[in-house]
Formats: sequence, C-alpha cells, structure tokens
Amino acid sequence: MENKRNSKAKNNKQKKFTFNGWFNNNKVLFVVSLLIACGLWVVFSQNSTEETTTTISDIPIVVDLPDQAKDEGYKIYSGIDKTASVIIRGNRITVGSITKDDIQVVAQDTSSINSSNNYPLTLVAKKSGVKSDYEIVSVLPNVINYYVDKERAKEFTIENQFDTTNVKIPADYYLGKPSLSTEKVTITGPEAEVKKIEKVAIVDSIEGEQSSTITKSEKVVLLDSDGEEINNEYLSVEPSTVDTTIQILPEKKVDIKASYTNVPSGLDPTSIVTITPETVTIAGPLDTLNKVSSIDIGTIDFCTLLPTTTQGKFNINTPEKCMNIGNQTQATVNFDLSGFATTSINVTAFSTAGLQSGYKATVTTTGLDVTVVGPADIIDSITSDNIVATADLSSVGTYFTGSVEVPVKLSIKDVDQSWVYKGTTDSTVNVYITKS
Repeated sequence: MENKRNSKAKNNKQKKFTFNGWFNNNKVLFVVSLLIACGLWVVFSQNSTEETTTTISDIPIVVDLPDQAKDEGYKIYSGIDKTASVIIRGNRITVGSITKDDIQVVAQDTSSINSSNNYPLTLVAKKSGVKSDYEIVSVLPNVINYYVDKERAKEFTIENQFDTTNVKIPADYYLGKPSLSTEKVTITGPEAEVKKIEKVAIVDSIEGEQSSTITKSEKVVLLDSDGEEINNEYLSVEPSTVDTTIQILPEKKVDIKASYTNVPSGLDPTSIVTITPETVTIAGPLDTLNKVSSIDIGTIDFCTLLPTTTQGKFNINTPEKCMNIGNQTQATVNFDLSGFATTSINVTAFSTAGLQSGYKATVTTTGLDVTVVGPADIIDSITSDNIVATADLSSVGTYFTGSVEVPVKLSIKDVDQSWVYKGTTDSTVNVYITKS
C-alpha cells in the first residue's frame, strides 16, 4: 500500500515537471509563435483583399453656371446648399481610407441655364484624390432641382401699421404717433419673388394703461397685393427689424416770448408788439418741463424797425428732449407803429472809441445821413444834436496808421421812444489814424 502511494506521487511530480518544461523550452515557444503569426497573416491577407462597399456622405456639389448667365446676373437660390452621398466599392483597406475630399460631385448640363427657372440637373461623381483603386457605384441623389433667377435689390418705404387706439394715458399726458428708427428697407433676392412684394409694413399694437415711452423691436413684414404676408427664405431684408417708439410723455402749455435789443428809453416793447400764438403746448420728460415756463423765439432789434414794419416770422424752437405737440413751428410777430414817423438828419459830429494807446484818430467823413424813427408828434423836434455817433476803432489792427473805414454806432439822447434806423447793415465813416 505504501508502495502505491509513492508511485502515484512520483507520477504527479513527473507530469508537473513536463508541463513547466514545455513552457521553458525556447524551441517549443518559437514553433508556437511561428504558427500563430502564420495564422494571423492568413486571416489578414484574406480580409485585405476582400471587396466591400461603403457610403461617403456630405460631399459638396459643384454647380458651375455658364459665363453668360453669370454676366447677366443669374444666381442659384435653391439646391446650392445640398450635399451628395457616393457609394464606392473596393478592397477593405482602400475603401476605408477614402474621405469626401477624395471625391468630387459635379452637376451636369448647366449649359442649359439661360433664364429664370427650375433646373433638374444630373449629378456625376469623379475621383479627385490620388487614390484610384476603387469603383464609384452610384450617387445619391442622382438629380437635384436648382432654382435660378436674377438677383434684384429694391428699396421700400415702411408702412407703419402700429395700432395704439386702445391705449389709455393719464390726464395731461401726450400719446405720440409710433415712429420708426428707419423709414426704408432694402429687399434683395430672386427677381420674380421681389416683384411679388406690394409693400412692407410694421404690424403690431399696444393697449391698456400706459404712462411711459415704449420702444419695441419689430419684424419687417412683406405683403403681396392681397395683403397676405410673404415668407420666402431667398429674400433678405436689410434691416430685418426696426425699432418702433411710441412717445408717452407729460405735456405742458408754455408762453411764447421774444427778447429785445436797442429798445429806446420810455418805450415798453410789448405796447407795440404782439406775438401769435401766445402759447404752445410741448411734451417732454417731467424734470425738463419743470424747468421751462416760456420759449424765446429770438431777438427783435428796434434799430431794424420802421413805421412801415408790420410783421415778422420767427421759428419756435422747443427745448432739448421736448417736442412741439401743437405743430406750431412758427410765431408771427405783429408791430403796431402807426403812431410813429421818420425823419432824415445829417450827422456832422463824431467821436471815436477803441483807439490804441499812443495813436490819434480823426474822422474825415464830414457828414452822415441817418434815418430817425420816433413818435409822429415830436419827430420834427429831433435834431443832429440828439444823435450820438461814435466811430468804433476796435477792429483796427495794432500799429496801423493811415485811412480806414470803420463802423459807427448811432444812438439817440434826450428824446424818448426814438431810435436811429440802421437797416440790415451798419453805417460807416472814414477815419485817419496817426501816431500821437
């Protein structure tokens, strides 16, 4: 019994030794590796020569219009952004390396394009890369419809269809008409489609209680002759949106006034001047309106008035950030000089002013005829002694000597409600200047 156990242990030890020895034998390992390599080579060789098919997608399509069509302004609108798929066949390695850059798809029969129309063009695929050991089986799709037309651009004035009839505003507030950030748009696209456009418009509305200015960005809507909206992907609108502003502002009535210069002593200008309109209604931001009580239309110079002067026109300029909602853009100034008359007086006495130190000036003009305006009942009593004539030398250059023409300032003394008429230009006298 003991002998059997020893024999069995000896056999197990022998088997284990033989298994380890087999893996530690270099010759055995070499033979096994060689057999595996040969097997892999056989499998690889069979697969590499095996023929297969595959689809190459997203290939751009070349569509070349005839030169004459290009010269006449034709352009492809539909189909130009489409791509094609090409089915190819060849050995697995070659086919697997082909990309869309190795194939060119070209639309055929483009020479027939000579007018606005839809053109069904057949697609043909060509090898464009250095790899050529494969076969082009088919192109998908094999036909594409292309819409061709001349490009046209046309400008339209925007019709404002913004509705504010259901808006409610506080008392003493102003609701302005909707205004657009631009009045015109340019539409570009196929000539046939542009011709279908009858008008363009902004179509929207607001309603309910509102107390502040509203600005909305609005889409420009294209309308046909039936008033139906046109939606066409080939038409571009510039700008495609327009800001619409609805002014909702507090309003205020303010006085219209004028400023005066060269007003003679003893005369209240408002006794002979009336302004129409006396007031104007403006709208604007509340903080601005609070600072405005009147609008000055300009300066009235009494030296430009004659008894025959009856009326003048002045622009009404509204304050910044405000608008004139009464649409009264001009004021009429009426003059009542019916109680005045004129007389002509020759002035012979002159003084000077503005002369540089170290110089002497002599007025060489011996006399100057002037027109005096005053009350009719005293006009004949005014003499040259009542006229102050001062030659103004402030415009004469430094170190100047010699004879020069300078303006003369004229005024009345010792007589009320009278003035010297100068018209639109200043009177002048000649002065001789020397060093003193």
